[in-house]
Amino acid sequence: MHNNSHNAKANLRMILFLIFALTVMFVSAQAAQAKGKLWRVGFAQDTLSIPWRAAQANTFSKTLMQDKRFQVFITNAQGSTTQQAMDAERLVKQGARVLVSSPRDGAVMTPVISALHQQGTPVVLLTRRTMNERFTTFIAPDDAQIGRHAAQHVAKLLKGKGNVLMIQGLGSASTARQRTQGFVQELANYPNVQITAQPFANYKKEMAILIMESILAQNVPFDAIYAHSDSMALGAILALKRAGKDPKQIPIVSIDYTREGRQAIKQGEINASFTYPTCAKEGAEAVKKILQGQAVPKYQQVPSILVSKENVDNIEPIF
Repeated sequence: MHNNSHNAKANLRMILFLIFALTVMFVSAQAAQAKGKLWRVGFAQDTLSIPWRAAQANTFSKTLMQDKRFQVFITNAQGSTTQQAMDAERLVKQGARVLVSSPRDGAVMTPVISALHQQGTPVVLLTRRTMNERFTTFIAPDDAQIGRHAAQHVAKLLKGKGNVLMIQGLGSASTARQRTQGFVQELANYPNVQITAQPFANYKKEMAILIMESILAQNVPFDAIYAHSDSMALGAILALKRAGKDPKQIPIVSIDYTREGRQAIKQGEINASFTYPTCAKEGAEAVKKILQGQAVPKYQQVPSILVSKENVDNIEPIF
């Protein structure tokens, strides 16, 4: 009888052990399966040395990785279009289920993005686009419209007469082309306002300082400045101050509305800046929808707001 009782206990222990072992195996298998099901997403970024671009990549990664199903890989092409194209291909080869990018050169990146898209990889383009329709979704504010509104604002500040220095962003990027195009088209309505110079500073503060110094040295006439980004406007302001000129006497209109831009508006050194969201959060939402099999619109326009002294206290900077 005692033996039977002992055997029963031993059997119970064995059964409990087996249940425990199977549970552990099942949980481990589930974890492994879940790990295997992690959705890898690749972001082929142009550069991380420009604060706006770094903010875009970081916000995208943080937003998407709040959802534990996602793994985000960000590459830094360091301002090289060739490298960005190679990064995009490598990310897909390494298992990225969705490719995100903001092409440095829309024309050069078109065949690469098109090929990856045609091979079945969904492509999310943020703020900059390629030259054809072979992508899944393009998310951006309307750059041409911002350019038109900037022209109206500059013309108003100049009371319809004067010379404008336009500091352009990156010549190969769709953002810069649209910001210039919209500005030039709208300025045609103001025959007494003309652009006297339109150099490229590639969205870099340091380059804008050098360009502004060169403009001043050559005595290029200008009564107002239109800069494609706050960073370049701030570079121009620094050069003006170094040359003993008061930036508060020159109407300056820019784009982005960063913390530094906001400060400059409060100090009266920038007259107005148009908000230019990184579109990273909208991009993360699009990626989620795509991988859950939901439809996303081909074009998603993110609003832009004109910020000046009147509303600067009520509007948070983009980063």
